[in-house]
Amino acid sequence: MPAPEARASGRILMVGALSIRFVRDNWVAPLRQSYDAAFVDIAPLRSAYSRELTEQYLCRLIQ
Repeated sequence: MPAPEARASGRILMVGALSIRFVRDNWVAPLRQSYDAAFVDIAPLRSAYSRELTEQYLCRLIQ
């Protein structure tokens, strides 16, 4: 029986159009299994806030 895969070290912040099923299935799911990852769907942010406020929010997440 093969050993389970170990999670890679490091942290990832993925920002994108995560409401698209293809992106969720082919990017989010695999990253979530392998990394300590946080995900931000940009579509709701961009529809509610200006570009500047969205960028400020993302910069705060990185810090």
